[in-house]
Order: sequence, then C-alpha cells, then structure tokens
Amino acid sequence: MGESAGAGSILYHLTSPGVSSLSLSKKTIVQSPYIYYISKFQQEETFRQVLQASNVSSLVELQTLPTENLQTANGIVVGNSRPCGTFGFGPVLDDDRYTEYPPFLLHQRQFDHSIQVMGGHNSNEGLLFASPVIHNKSQFDLNIALLFPQAFGSALSAIEQTLYPAIFDRSFGYVNQLGRIARVIAVAPITCNNYFIDKVFGPLNASFAYQFSVPPAWHANDLG
Repeated sequence: MGESAGAGSILYHLTSPGVSSLSLSKKTIVQSPYIYYISKFQQEETFRQVLQASNVSSLVELQTLPTENLQTANGIVVGNSRPCGTFGFGPVLDDDRYTEYPPFLLHQRQFDHSIQVMGGHNSNEGLLFASPVIHNKSQFDLNIALLFPQAFGSALSAIEQTLYPAIFDRSFGYVNQLGRIARVIAVAPITCNNYFIDKVFGPLNASFAYQFSVPPAWHANDLG
C-alpha cells in the first residue's frame, strides 16, 4: 500500500522485469501514484545542485558527510526545485530492474498480471503543487515547458491550446491560471497513472478504482 511517491514506487515495482519472481504481493493499493519523468539532463543538474548545496566537489566527498549536512542539502535542492510540483529527486531508469517509464510499460502491457490492484486519486490533486505566481500566458507556457522538458513544440502547443486552453468559463474545469496549471499537474503525473492502472488491471482480475471527492479533496486528503 502506498500513496503519492510511495504509490509511484509500487508502479515501478509492478513494471519491473523481475517483479514476478520476487513475489512481493498478491494485492496492492495505489493511492494518487505520483511519477514524474526525470531526464538525463535533469538527473545531472540535480546532482550538481546537491554537490553545490553540500559544498563538496565529488560523490566520494558527499558520501563522507554527516547526516545533518545531507538533510540540509536535501532541503535546499527540494526547496529550489523548478517548476512547482516537482521535487528534484525521484526514481530513474537503470536499464536493469527499472527499464522504462512505468506508464509506457503499462500501455505496452508489460507488468505483473497476477496482482490485484486498487487505484485511487483525489478530485483536486494538483492544487497542492500548483505555483501561485502563475498569472498570465507566458508564465503558464514557461511552466509547461519546464514540466515537459523533452516535449516537442507541437506537443507543448497541444497542451497549451487544445487540452488546457486559456478559457476560464469553467468549461475546462478552471476559472484562472492557478486552476489551469493545477489541472495539468493533477493529470500528468497522477491521474493519468490511475487511468492506465484501471484500464489494464481492471479487465484482468476485477481490480478496483475510486475517486475521493470530499472537499477540499487535495492530494493526500484521502489518507484518513
């Protein structure tokens, strides 16, 4: 059972080539699975930021630091991560146990088919992570480009103009730029994962799904 990053970890296990032989579980509950794709460039940049925040120049030096120094560096890197809604750190592919981004593998039906899954999310997931300083189109577009660093211009245009256009009459579920970016952040790293979970596991073994909508229904409000 896991929530947010914990649920994202479960997805990585479910799609790992060796998971069936590990016999980790027969059933799992995946609550608001947060997975954010971290590119090679972002991995290297985060490592550089960790070294800088720790005032060292190599991994060997980093490994010698006391826990308190590492906690401080972690706080600095996470606190300064951009864009809002990301945290600097996260699971990355290793071409061994974790060979591909889990949503891709779910789509390709490469996962442990034997496990029964309950997937869930909240109806207002993204607001907790949305940047309150996004007030206009240019700020929104910049945030989208940061969220999807490997996307082509045509894909970014589709997100900005077709999927989440600057129309604030509630027809797209938001009334301002904050609600607009919150919707993107809810869907891309969280609720899309639930969509795939329900789509691939449901027909296999009578898996279950829920949406928690008790106001304010933010990320993690379903834990209680």
